[in-house]
Amino acid sequence: MMGWPRTLLLLGAIVFGLLKPAPVGQAGPLLEEILNCPRLGEHSGSRDEAQFATIEPGKPVGQTFIVGEEVEEVFRIAIWQAFWHESWQPDEVLVMTLWDGPEKRVSYGRSAIPYARRMWEGAVPMFTLRAKVQPNRPYYFELTVEAEPLRPAVTPREWALSGKRPGFAGGDRVLAGIGVARDDYPRGRAFVGGQPQDFDLWFEVHVRHRCDREHLYREAFKLFNLDYPPVQPLREAVERKDWEEAIRRLVSHFEGRQDLIPLENCQPRFNPDFDTREADLACEQKVLLPDGTTVDLGPYWNHYALWPERGGVGLTRSGLRKCLAQAYANTGNEKYAKAFSDMLFHLFLHSPSPLRAGVFRSDEVIPAALPPGLAGGSMWSGLSIGARMGHGFAYYGRFVPSPFFPLDLRAAFIINLGEMAEVLERMRGSGNWETQMADALFDFGLTYPEFKGSKRWVQQGIETLVRNALSTVLPDGVLQEPSINYHLLVMGRYLSVLERTRGLGIKVPEEMVRLTEKMHEYVMFSALPDGSLPLWGDANPPVTVDVLAKGAQFFQREDFRFVATGGKEGTPPRQTSMGFPYGGFYYMRSSWQPDAHYLGLHCGPHGSHGHLDALSFILSSHGRLVLIDPGVYIYGTPEAQELSSTFSHNTVTADLRNESGGGEADLWVTSQDFDFFAGHNKGYQGLPEVRHYRRLWFLKPGDGHEGLWLLWDDVVGHGEHEAQLWFHFAPIETSLNQGQRLVWTSGDGGNLLLQEIQPEEVALDVRQSIAAVDWTRLTQVPVVCFRRKGTLPLAFTTLLLPFQGQKVPKVKASALPLVPKTPGARALWVEGETYAFLFLVNGLAALQGAPETCQVSLPAGSALSMAGSSLVMGYQREGRSWRPCFLYGVRLLHVSLQGKPLFRSEVAQDKVEIAFPR
Repeated sequence: MMGWPRTLLLLGAIVFGLLKPAPVGQAGPLLEEILNCPRLGEHSGSRDEAQFATIEPGKPVGQTFIVGEEVEEVFRIAIWQAFWHESWQPDEVLVMTLWDGPEKRVSYGRSAIPYARRMWEGAVPMFTLRAKVQPNRPYYFELTVEAEPLRPAVTPREWALSGKRPGFAGGDRVLAGIGVARDDYPRGRAFVGGQPQDFDLWFEVHVRHRCDREHLYREAFKLFNLDYPPVQPLREAVERKDWEEAIRRLVSHFEGRQDLIPLENCQPRFNPDFDTREADLACEQKVLLPDGTTVDLGPYWNHYALWPERGGVGLTRSGLRKCLAQAYANTGNEKYAKAFSDMLFHLFLHSPSPLRAGVFRSDEVIPAALPPGLAGGSMWSGLSIGARMGHGFAYYGRFVPSPFFPLDLRAAFIINLGEMAEVLERMRGSGNWETQMADALFDFGLTYPEFKGSKRWVQQGIETLVRNALSTVLPDGVLQEPSINYHLLVMGRYLSVLERTRGLGIKVPEEMVRLTEKMHEYVMFSALPDGSLPLWGDANPPVTVDVLAKGAQFFQREDFRFVATGGKEGTPPRQTSMGFPYGGFYYMRSSWQPDAHYLGLHCGPHGSHGHLDALSFILSSHGRLVLIDPGVYIYGTPEAQELSSTFSHNTVTADLRNESGGGEADLWVTSQDFDFFAGHNKGYQGLPEVRHYRRLWFLKPGDGHEGLWLLWDDVVGHGEHEAQLWFHFAPIETSLNQGQRLVWTSGDGGNLLLQEIQPEEVALDVRQSIAAVDWTRLTQVPVVCFRRKGTLPLAFTTLLLPFQGQKVPKVKASALPLVPKTPGARALWVEGETYAFLFLVNGLAALQGAPETCQVSLPAGSALSMAGSSLVMGYQREGRSWRPCFLYGVRLLHVSLQGKPLFRSEVAQDKVEIAFPR
């Protein structure tokens, strides 16, 4: 490089950010336009859910209204329109025109929304007009429909994805579903076809007032603590009302904080391998979707736009800021800085703070989830602004070297941070929303002492987090929302707060510390042998136990460390199995080794983000996950609804209906050698009197056997129904023997043999279903369904036998005669090459009341009687006979074999373990 001209080197340094140019431009026009934001003007009341207006050729729909004092511009008008209504055809455009009155002598502005951009959050499209008007004068907006043949370039995404196109072009210019207000708007009325109506449209007029420059700047700088010593130069400029200098010093102060914007992160470095496709499309105001298709946001970077895959977060958090910042950091191409600046400008202008926009008073409580329209919808919801506050200067910092990131926008960004905190302070929520909002406020107050409310935000954040922990975490440490992702989210926020408050010497109630530790205990016991976590509820893989490492350090728990490191450090937990009765989760495992057998079962309330999965379970054989929970797809999609349904889980449906009300445990017993669970659901949707009872034995590996599960399912109630027993496998190869009702997996590592044993006729179906791979992808998985149809009660008895390798074990399982035949009572003989087990469960009534005596005839001809809920007798082969080795029982009063007592108690014993001598 020694021979390169110096000018060329300097040019390359500027292009790739090796030199850091100072912000250019003067404070003023852009910032003042943003600060003089749209405000809520005239608007009608709540929407009438039952009444709608329809636009027809020659019959436009409109509304008169009056603008108020100080108004100089009708910036935008929002209406309600059911964009999914079939009357909106792909060749049609919905047009709003602002007139002086219904006579339509003078037109002030026009805005059009084509079919391809018809989907708006909350079904509230907003027509940007930027019409100059006179205060205290009536005006009239009118809705019409124009039609034009579609060009291929604007083919709706529905056609591109489905391959279907309706057989028409041009449209009929009829559009229904225009929202009508429930209450009377006294300063105007609706018109249809030029005729006044006795109703009003639902509408909001967003207006801008005359610009008072001094007032705008004074209000903006009220956000800041000008007594904070590091911003003393800023205070001096504000006191002089030198607003341009104040803006320069404000930006200079924040950009000078190396903890917020490290200099080494500001310099673009050319990376020829960086994929710029997402950012290139973003520059065109388009969103690139995982399937390669795009969504055109249209003019003004519409952050209120919807599309089928938008989900619950859309553009509200990182949005397009992330891809533009990454592209600039890896290329130094200034087109990304220009796009970033343009997007920020329209974001701040079109989505102002609902406080500054006058939607809420400064002393008013603001809901965590805001309505659409000028209130901000998901853009100003508590989670969204909390996330953006947490991002801070992460994306901003990438553009600091760019001359195309104006000083005005940098200042607007900083002011917007403070405005988000002001809104968040007034918001109220619950559950994990409250957790995230309070944590964001606490963290923001700690991070930005420059803002006047920082100390207040820290205090409010801590107090809310403590209250949130005591109300949203159950006594056993399980979050009320039965989703592992949300459990981890809340747990991580609590632990972070505990760490930071300890470092600051701030006292936190011991109860919150205890609950946070118990949340970590729940994660520890729910961990699968491979170190992942079950996808209960709305959860997406991969979810791992790595988070336990921080808990191990904070709580000094070596068992947390053992599970977090996969056994490389720490000491294993003292118990292998554990139940969490308040949350309704029960975990069985053979050991803490990576090749352990494992089963996790959910039998508790649904809660927010929970699925209709009462009594569903997942299972690992020799450390390999075989039976799975489906996880969740993008919120609001049909696939997400399917994945949350009962038939998508390893449980029982009645007539393919979803269960309702969750589940309730009847009995949980655990020991070193076995686990037993019994529980029931609370009915099915439309079938409240039909119940599903599930009982489950887990024999942990012992002498001569590798362990197994025995599953007893009973559907009780009245009438004739069909019961379906579902098993959803991981995406691994499965085989079946239809006649013997056998299903087994194959492949390296752990496998599972599954056999349905009921003597009555049971149909076996094998099909494909879906499961979530991550938030954006689904995969096909094999599903087995056993079906029985008849008069209730109906029962299933299923053997689940783990094995390793390709050789399927030989095992015989058969039902044994049992008297009396009470509902739910069954006996089963399971015989392997060197071992055998007698499983006996009494009637369902034995789970609660005094157990009756039942008697079973064993294969050798002897009779065993039991007064209790359930038992297992283990045998080993000795020649041609079987020698009893042990007796395990739950809720037992007495057991006898051929009249000889094996166990007797005056009071039913929940756990009985007897080893028989040789």
